[in-house]
Amino acid sequence: RDWSSDVCSSDLNQPFLTGNLIMMDDVDFYTAGDIQGTERVTIEYGLPTDEAAPVTLNMIIVNVERSIKTNDQTAILKFNLIQDLGWFDAISEYSKAYTGSGETIIENIVRDKFNLHLNKRITDSQQGTFKYIVPYVTPSKAIKSVLNKMTTQNGLPYFFFSTIGSDSFILKDMETIFQEESFNRDQPFVYSQATTNQATDITSQIRSIHNYEGNDLEDTLLLAAEGAIGSEYNYMNLTTGQMYTNTVDATSIVRDLVNYNIISREQSVPMVDYNFIPDPSGTDLRTVNQYPARHFFQIAAENYPNDTGVNSYSQENHFSDAQLRVNKYAMLRHLAKNIYTIYLPGILFLTGNERTSVGSKISIRVLRNAIVEDPSSQNLIDQKRSGDFLIMAKQIGRAHV
Repeated sequence: RDWSSDVCSSDLNQPFLTGNLIMMDDVDFYTAGDIQGTERVTIEYGLPTDEAAPVTLNMIIVNVERSIKTNDQTAILKFNLIQDLGWFDAISEYSKAYTGSGETIIENIVRDKFNLHLNKRITDSQQGTFKYIVPYVTPSKAIKSVLNKMTTQNGLPYFFFSTIGSDSFILKDMETIFQEESFNRDQPFVYSQATTNQATDITSQIRSIHNYEGNDLEDTLLLAAEGAIGSEYNYMNLTTGQMYTNTVDATSIVRDLVNYNIISREQSVPMVDYNFIPDPSGTDLRTVNQYPARHFFQIAAENYPNDTGVNSYSQENHFSDAQLRVNKYAMLRHLAKNIYTIYLPGILFLTGNERTSVGSKISIRVLRNAIVEDPSSQNLIDQKRSGDFLIMAKQIGRAHV
């Protein structure tokens, strides 16, 4: 059957691929096919050349989101899809105890429940060895719980996801992502209507951004209210009775990441105006990062005192390791402060190169919203909207007219 359109998506924060199919049904496909939400669908994407093998995706119909009659003999159908592993995961609750580092536990869950290899591109997690008991939840929820505990030594998060073009799950941390170069650093994607309209060579065409948009940008108030700029962290160990309290300041987190060369010093545009003074009366001269806008509490217990070197899920080796979770929370919120959506030809994203997938960086160049007398001048480039960006989600789609 020739579908009117199909879209498949990968997301840095989702373990499975998803998608949708839209079709005009004028052959009684819905009734004659007796669609039940268990149908397997194979989608294949290929390049117009033989430079790379076609990408094949194995999906299952989740539901029929919409069925719209357009006339007596025709209807429009929209099917939602999920990767076949996602359908299996949703009905596979189980309980089992695991001991090891976070990355080792995730690797064991992937092997036990999906019989797959885990592609690890990571630095070692800071939390060391701990015991985690899966409490009758699905494998993906168990992995999410382990991810919630894990951070790098510098308090950055890990991501567990699938990509279009790979049969393996991927585990990757933000520290590794920051230190990688974008795959197109020397030839950035460019938003330029003139280039898009006039480009005749294939190289210029595939690097031309057709649409560039952002929504709900620069919401510093939301970031501050969520405690991602300034907060207070409280940790209590019920076994020892020790209490630990500390303030969390995003400026010090970012400064450390720059000093450790994890965030490039070339990052010339600050993520937040940390010098802003919120008090309208001017009486309180504290800057926004000095307000503990949110209070975090964590309670831990040493459940395995006889297992030397093995922590419980809630326990950490040191109070400072426990606070890394709040640092991670702050950096995740900063990461989502400004999200842009771009549309461009997908040729470079169907080559099987993992560096073009979610969890990788791309270089983008956007022109300033101003008339510049010298077109060759560096002032032509919008420094705020241009630079290296993290691919948070990717959609591959086709439309047939």
